[in-house]
Order: sequence, then structure tokens, then C-alpha cells
Amino acid sequence: MNQSHLADAYSLLEHGDLEAAAEAFGTLTQDPLLRCRAEIGLGAVAMARGDTDQAITHLKAAVAADPGSVDALSALGAAFVDAGHAGKATTILAEAVKRHPAALEPRLHLVSAFVGAGRPDEARHVATETATAFPTAFEAWRAKGRAERVAGDSEAAKASFERAREIAPDHAGTLNDLGVTCRALTQYEAAAKHYRAAIAADPDLAVAHANLGNVLDLMEQPEDAEVCLRRALELDPAADDTAYNLACLLTKLEKPGEAVPLLESVVARAPQRWDAWTNLGVARLDSGDIDRAEEALRHALTLKPGNPEARYNLAWLLLLTGRHQDGWAEFESRWDLPEFSSERSELDVPVWQGDALGGRTLLLSAEQGFGDAIQFIRFAADIDKGGGKIVLECRAPLVRLLTQAAGLDEVRASGSSTNDADVQLPLMSLPHRLGHQGARREDAAGYLVAPVAPDHLTLPPSDRRRIGLVWAGSPDNKIDRRRRMKVTDFVPLFEATDADFVSLQIGPGAAEASAFPASRVAFAADGQVTDFADTAALIGQLDLVIGVDTAVMHLAGAMGVPAWIILPLMPDYRWGLGSDSTPWYDSARLFRQSQRGSWSGVIADICTALSSW
Repeated sequence: MNQSHLADAYSLLEHGDLEAAAEAFGTLTQDPLLRCRAEIGLGAVAMARGDTDQAITHLKAAVAADPGSVDALSALGAAFVDAGHAGKATTILAEAVKRHPAALEPRLHLVSAFVGAGRPDEARHVATETATAFPTAFEAWRAKGRAERVAGDSEAAKASFERAREIAPDHAGTLNDLGVTCRALTQYEAAAKHYRAAIAADPDLAVAHANLGNVLDLMEQPEDAEVCLRRALELDPAADDTAYNLACLLTKLEKPGEAVPLLESVVARAPQRWDAWTNLGVARLDSGDIDRAEEALRHALTLKPGNPEARYNLAWLLLLTGRHQDGWAEFESRWDLPEFSSERSELDVPVWQGDALGGRTLLLSAEQGFGDAIQFIRFAADIDKGGGKIVLECRAPLVRLLTQAAGLDEVRASGSSTNDADVQLPLMSLPHRLGHQGARREDAAGYLVAPVAPDHLTLPPSDRRRIGLVWAGSPDNKIDRRRRMKVTDFVPLFEATDADFVSLQIGPGAAEASAFPASRVAFAADGQVTDFADTAALIGQLDLVIGVDTAVMHLAGAMGVPAWIILPLMPDYRWGLGSDSTPWYDSARLFRQSQRGSWSGVIADICTALSSW
């Protein structure tokens, strides 16, 4: 046995022949002069197999055979890092650096060990010293960048990674590091550029594909993001984070049936991941698997009690399935969500608990969408004022409309709060405070009335009935993708009845009304209405409103005007499941999608209904 045999063994390891390499190294351990190197080789074989415990055993034997071997100490420290024993790793690697200050590898591993031990300042100190001592080693600058990134200094990290790239321009790992740092700085375009460069340098670098997919999702390019994440998962099928992110994206893209098995695979491998259980619940719910969705969400809450993501989605499920009292209680968790889109009032006054006001002033804030405000303002009439006063703060387009709502003493535009309130409450917390259990209310017959239409909103005389149309809502709505329809989907309605039509659509989608037969469109609201009071004045002149789930449809229902509401296969929680009616609005009729992504069946049902209307 000699050095050539050792070289042969390492060649087998390099070419991935682990069985042959292990056998060769095992034979060489019998030679006292080669034992240290052979045990290091066996440790490398074990690491390649994912057996860190066995690797540590061999590397300890290597250190015992040659206590001064920098390679043995460095490899043992690295193995402890991989095994999650960062404390032990720092001790071993610090000793290796002390004994061999001119060696780069133990310094690099020591930086990783300090990071793993939660000691970022020490990691950064060692990394800075290493980059100073080895200024031409790109690995040293990468280690410095990583330490700076962990320490929260992304600008410094970016500079270090750029220095590493100058030394090794085509190193895929460095380019990926640059992308990660740019993403942390919200420089998404730059991050995508670096990830693409990393992929060009190493097309099989799974993490770069995954990172590119994640940043494309942030850049509102979900279809491209899906392609990247799928490729990443092909390259590394066991990457749970990639599977999780792809599943969340697929759910957002209205492909929950594809998301479910991905998330089930994640929780099978990592059963303590409460986030995966939560999103599994969401995907199952969107797939219509209600019972198993609830099981997943409740299991997420056993893993992380009170977590707002699971509670909020459980609230949707409970409300959707008619368990309103519990659903409204869980809905309060919305304020604990880190990315909840609404804002709570800044007033420093107590939250109203549902008791009689007794002379106090209550400020209600319409914290969510226009439709939510229209739907839930009815509950203001149920508050026991006891000589008190109720003020509503809402977005300006709602002020004139909601001034007429029962129970309100004042309505003002958001942002105009003064310190005249004694207590406050977000508007959508009223059902919880008032114990709403989902039963039909008397106000379901209508609780808002149309103002007198000004001349420019008065529809021309006609002997035919009038139907209002709305085909698009706010793109910021959580379920906008699933409720979204094309204007051309509505064209068959013009053949189903001889009524006149009014376009109630305003904003970016309004111009699409040009797809309708011009002779049949009696009026277009876009550019004519200034707020929801104007829209109400138009609706008050109509015989029927047909449209997707938007604020306009809530307004028609609140006015008692017939409203045919088009719902996706899995609707918003307020519409429940199955029924074509709703306790919220007597005048509403629900038309439900029977096949995800296809509206032809719904339109056919509406055409049939119009033929006998």
C-alpha cells in the first residue's frame, strides 16, 4: 500500500463510485502512515451518503491518527456543522485556525460554524480577517458576504459578493449569492439577472432555479415563476422549500389540485412544518376537500397554537360552511397577519367590546374593500347607542352613499380622524362583537336607497328593460384571479334577451365594453360616475344587475335590486356552498361555476334564466 493507492481511492470518490471508494479507503486504514488520509476519505464517503454521524466517527479517527492534520480537523469541524453541532464545530475549527493560520479551509468552515451557532458578529470578524489574509481567494469573499448577510448588512454583503465575482466571474454559487442579497435589498430585477447568470454558469444548480422562481413571483410573473420552480424540483426532488413554494404558487394560480400532493409530500417528510400544514389546508379547501382542509388547518394550530395564518384560513372555512359565530371569532386573527393588506386605525383609544355606548362616541373604520363596507355597514344599526354616537370612517367614494346607512351619526373620509372618539372598532369586527350567527336579517330586503339621478346619469327613455353588467373587480382582491372573467364571456347575454344594457364597469376594464353590440348599450358608467352614490343612482334605474363578485353587486343587493352574482367554483366565504340564494341579500341570485376556469356553463345558465325572465 502506498500513496498511489490513496490517489486511486480519492479518484473513485471524485467520480462518485462510493462503494469502491469505501472499500479502497478501508483497506488503506491498515497502514499507519496512510490512516489519517484514509479516514478522511471514509468521512467524505459517509458525507456523500448523507450519514453525518458515520462521517464524524471516521473523522475523529483521522484526528486521532494525526492530531496535527489541518485537513482532518477542518473536515471534522465541517461535519459537525452539517450535523447541527455548531458549538462543537467552533471549538475544533478555532483550534485548527490557531494551529494553521495559513490554511484557508478551516477559516471558511469556522465562519459557517459561527453562523450556525447564532454568533453572527464572530462569524463576520473571522470572515473579515480571512478576506484580508486571502484577498485573491473568491471563497474568502463569499464567506465574508454570507457572514455580513446573516448579520443583516446586505449592502456590505453585496459588495463582498461582487468582489468574489470579480475574482471568479463564472462561479455559479457566487452569482446565486448576489441574487439572494439583491432580493433582500428588494432589487428584484437585479436579483433575477444574477440568478439567470448563475443558471447559465451551472444549468443544474437547483437552488438558482428555485430562487429565480421565487423572485419572479415577487415581480408578478407567476407563470414564469412556475416554470423555474418546476425545473428546480426536477433537479432536486427532495427540496422541501422548493416543493412548498411551488405549491403555494400553484394555489395562487388556481391549480390547487396540483398543489395538494406537493404539500402532502412536504408534511410527510417534515411533519412539524406548520406552514406546510396551513397551506395544505388552503389547497384542499380550494380543491373542495372541506373536511380534510379543516383537519390540516387544525393540525397546523396544534403545531403552532394561535398562528394567524392557520386561524385566518380556518375562519374562511368556518364562514364558508355556515359556522358563523366561530368563524367571526377566528376572523379577528387577520390583524396578526404580517402581510394583511388593511390598516387599523391609528387612534389611541380602546377597542369597543360590544357593550352599550352609554354616551360614548364609537369610531368604525371600513378597513377592507368597498364591497365589504357596503355589506357590513348594516350592523351599525344593531349597536346599542345608549345616548352615544357612531362615526364611520371610509374611503371617499363611499362617503355620500353610506351617509344614509341606519345607525350612523357621521360619515367621513379615511384619514380625517380626530381624537373625538372614545372607542373604536374595524367595521368587519362588528359581526363578531354582535354575535352574528348567519341567519337572514330583516335588512336583507334592502337597506340603502338610490339618490335622485342627476341629469348626466339619467338613462334615456326606453320601453325595454335595462340590465347592468360588471365583469371585473379590483385586481388587489385575494380571489381576483379565480373570479376574473373576459368581457367576451358576456356577449351571449345580448342574444338571450331583448333588454337594453348598461355598462357599470369603471376603470381599466371599462374600455372592453367595445366588445358589446353598440346599439344595445344604452349607457356606460366609466367617466360619468364619481363615487358609489352615482353608481347607486344608475342601479336604481335598472331592472337587473349581472356581474362577478364585486362591490357593485353588493350595492345592488343592498338596494334590493335584482342581482345575479356570478361565482367561481370556490367562492368567497360570504356566499357559502351550493345554494343559489344568500341570507345577505333577498334580491340576489347566485350562479356558480361548475368547472374551475370555465365560465361557459355559468353563462349558459344565465342565458336560460334570461329567456324566461
